[in-house]
Amino acid sequence: MGYGGNINTGLRIYTDESKTEKGVGAAFCALPDVNFTHEWSTRLSLTNTVFHAEILELLKAVEHTAALPTQQLRILADNQASIKSAANPKSHSIIARTYCLY
Repeated sequence: MGYGGNINTGLRIYTDESKTEKGVGAAFCALPDVNFTHEWSTRLSLTNTVFHAEILELLKAVEHTAALPTQQLRILADNQASIKSAANPKSHSIIARTYCLY
């Protein structure tokens, strides 16, 4: 994943998702330096899409950071569709509308 920029300072949260014949998965991990401080993952049903996983992991990452002290933070996600959906108050996604980032 090529995120670009200097990502070696502050808290970094990486997200990832996948879909196989066994199901859909979503995860994120938080790294303030070289060690993991928090990991989250879940398995969704086969009826879910990768977009569902993307928006859910973004939501969980934002919920995790909301409880942390104010600090420099980067959420590194490789899914423009979910980020744009979360930033759009008219999004068709219920999760994105409920927890919008605008």
